[in-house]
Amino acid sequence: MKLKRTRLNPISAKRRKQLLKENELKKILFKKQGGLCADCHGVCDWRGFEKHEVIYRSRGGDATNESNCRLVCAKCHSAHHLIYEH
Repeated sequence: MKLKRTRLNPISAKRRKQLLKENELKKILFKKQGGLCADCHGVCDWRGFEKHEVIYRSRGGDATNESNCRLVCAKCHSAHHLIYEH
């Protein structure tokens, strides 16, 4: 059986704009938090920081609002979403 090749779906202009805003927000939060995790106050490991939304988008939160977001290490982010407990 031969698989049909398909092109990847391009990113929409709206999504591209949101990704750019989120990347700028990550830079702002990194400076504001002094390069430390907002929860455990430690430096991150090789996985880096992840942006965590206090109020999720599905519940009306804004992913680009500085007061609704913070940077956390991968372990703390997993714990927020009940994937991993430390």
